[in-house]
Amino acid sequence: MRAFLAVLILGAALCTQIPPIPSKPEGFVLGPKNATVVLDVFYDHLCSASRDSYPGLYAYWKSNQSWLQLRIHILPLPYHYFAFEVMQAGKYIELNYPDKYIPFIEYIYANQGTYLSKAKSQVYADNLATLAKDTSAATGVSQDEIANALANKDVKWATRVSRAFAVSSRISGTPQYIVNGVYAPDASENSSQGDWANYFQLLSDY
Repeated sequence: MRAFLAVLILGAALCTQIPPIPSKPEGFVLGPKNATVVLDVFYDHLCSASRDSYPGLYAYWKSNQSWLQLRIHILPLPYHYFAFEVMQAGKYIELNYPDKYIPFIEYIYANQGTYLSKAKSQVYADNLATLAKDTSAATGVSQDEIANALANKDVKWATRVSRAFAVSSRISGTPQYIVNGVYAPDASENSSQGDWANYFQLLSDY
């Protein structure tokens, strides 16, 4: 009886296809491989706080990219309708057209209202079509290619793996940060380029 139950439990576990924890750091990497400081940032494409904090951080990184590596991770929050699908479109761009990933992020942040309000009144298929159209507008990748990516099981699986990485890092909201492997809750208060300059200056003083 116990053996039979064990087989049932194992079968159930296999059927759920729990995404594995990645063997190497996930995320979109900006900056040198030998950086002295690595900043992991966790955003949600549909999070207004992520949207508002992004420009200051990106500007700070551009001014300090000789020593600072920025790794952008996406954690789709469960209360943001359609956040996983937007992440999936972004994951496809990240993996296949990395030079177009930043334009994708910036376009989605500039058009969050499409998915925070309008999407809830549309049928799911129309939302997918809108996402494919917006992703194409942001990146220049054809709308049909994006539509196929949104239906692709491998792309969906890669997206789930990325989400699992964020969860495994004990990240519960966005934006949140990890500096050189250490969770940095105080960094979530930063919004402007000046905030980040002051933050890293304080770290260097210790």
